[in-house]
Amino acid sequence: MLAAFILGTAQAAERLVGPPLPGCYRVNGLYTDGPRQVVTAMCNDAKGSALVLASDRASGRTLWKRDVRATPVLTDVGRGHGAVTLYSVISGAITRQEDWLLRLGDGAVLRHGNFTTEAIVGDHALLIDRDEAPPSAAFLVDGSRLTGEVRSIAANTTLTRTFPISARLSCGLPQVIGADQPGGIGTNVQQYTVKGNTLTVPRVDRCGKFNTTFQWATVPLPKPTQTGF
Repeated sequence: MLAAFILGTAQAAERLVGPPLPGCYRVNGLYTDGPRQVVTAMCNDAKGSALVLASDRASGRTLWKRDVRATPVLTDVGRGHGAVTLYSVISGAITRQEDWLLRLGDGAVLRHGNFTTEAIVGDHALLIDRDEAPPSAAFLVDGSRLTGEVRSIAANTTLTRTFPISARLSCGLPQVIGADQPGGIGTNVQQYTVKGNTLTVPRVDRCGKFNTTFQWATVPLPKPTQTGF
C-alpha cells in the first residue's frame, strides 16, 4: 500500500492541464488516459476532503468531478479500458481502505466500498469482495465460496455474482472444507489469482489441494475446470 501511495504521489510530476484546482485542494496523483487527464486531489482539512476528476487535455475543461474521502490513490487497473480505479485510505480507530470504480467517460460511480477491482477485459470488470477487520464474511467460514461480481462498465449492471466452487467428483466426498484448514481462511482477503481472463481459486478438500479455474470475462460463466497442484 505504501508503494502504491508513493507511486500515486510521484505521478503528480505530470503537468496539470486546465485551471488550478479549487480552494484548498492540491494534486495528489494524476495520469493521462487517451484525451483525458485523471486527477486526485486532497484538501487536508479536518473532514478528510478529497476528489477525483477528469479533464479534457486539449481544452483543460473539467469533464466531471467526484468527492471521495481521506487519502485517494489511483491504481493501474482500468487505464485504457474506460474505467478509473482508486482506493482511499481512511484512518480512525481502525485504518481501512475504501475502493472506487468509476466510468472514465462521465465519472459515474459504478461501485465503491470494500472490494478490489482485479481486472478489466473489454466492458467487463472483475470485482472481488473484501471483509472488514475484524473479519466476519461468509467466505471466511466456508472455503467453497468466492464472493464478488463481474460488472458491465458501459451499462453499470451486475452480469454475474456466481463463482461456484464445487467439490471434486474424484474425491468422493461432497464437502469442500476450506483453504488451509477446516474452519475457514483466517484472513479478510479471499484466496485467488487473476491473470487476464483467467481467475484461479486455490482450495483444499479432504483429498488434498486443487485449483478451480474460471474464464471470468465470459458471461454467463463457462463451466469451471479443476486441476490438482
